[in-house]
Amino acid sequence: MTIYLYLAIPNKEISYIYRNTIMEWSTLRIQSQDLSGLTLSLENGDCLTASDIITEQLLDTISFYDYKEDYYHRFLAGLLKNNTKYYVMSNRESDLGRYDLVLKTHRIHTGKAIILELKVTDNINNMEDTCIKALEQIEKLHYDSSIIKEGYTDIIKYGVCFYKKECLVMIK
Repeated sequence: MTIYLYLAIPNKEISYIYRNTIMEWSTLRIQSQDLSGLTLSLENGDCLTASDIITEQLLDTISFYDYKEDYYHRFLAGLLKNNTKYYVMSNRESDLGRYDLVLKTHRIHTGKAIILELKVTDNINNMEDTCIKALEQIEKLHYDSSIIKEGYTDIIKYGVCFYKKECLVMIK
């Protein structure tokens, strides 16, 4: 005779502790790794490598409960925040909207800016189309306008799509 059990988190307090423990563990794990390859791949327009690195991190860290855009947003910001070349800005207003993530070098004149617009899809077959929508959103809402006004001329734009533990990165 086989017995099946259904397990559930009993209340909001335990859920809060559970999620925060996972987030803390993920953050510590990310901080202990050399993720310079991710920054370098974004800097060089290498979407395949960026997708692979992010997917590898998702496979190691994400809970199956966390498939929401705000989780992926925090997750990717955490992957990028420990680099030494760029500072990471999140959810800042720019012209007609608010971009998800921007990386900027400390020097403007000779520097570079990288815009990342994140999307989540519920179907793995829609990942490419969802990346294209993210790239269209960057253009439509002029996410680069405030960056251009600052003086950056080298701006790279990425659409990033997540499906569970998969990531696809596409460049404009």
